[in-house]
Amino acid sequence: MPSMQQVVRGNLAADPKYWPKGVRQDGREHQAYAEATVYRNRRIQQADGTYADSPKGPEKTSVRFFGHDAEMLDASGFKQGDPVVATGTLSDPEAYIDKAGVAQACNVVNGDTLSLDSLRITAASQRAEARANQASQDYDASFQADAVQQQAMSR
Repeated sequence: MPSMQQVVRGNLAADPKYWPKGVRQDGREHQAYAEATVYRNRRIQQADGTYADSPKGPEKTSVRFFGHDAEMLDASGFKQGDPVVATGTLSDPEAYIDKAGVAQACNVVNGDTLSLDSLRITAASQRAEARANQASQDYDASFQADAVQQQAMSR
């Protein structure tokens, strides 16, 4: 029976955690295991048509990798804050009690892939370049205005 693929897009909440393969105390071998937590902001439309972050906070998804995939994830060098896209199959949610004593749940995906989100990286780079260009134009305009003012004063 085919399984549904899940796609999770967001930022890494922390550096992925990794446990290498080994032997348990009872002598059984276990495969390597890695886990990455991905946060995605939930945006909701306001009455005036604008969008804002959800008051519930970001959506948290735990993406788990096993065996060779876990080893490859550990070697990849992903860091906290990286924009990523993960794919895999949906697993049972993980339930927990938060610090306030409220029951919570986290989506869990058994990962097949985890990669940098090149679209978001490119968009961020373009925004940074546009800000730098605007700052340069503002500086040039200010410099020219000062030069014109100094010429007018020297006459």
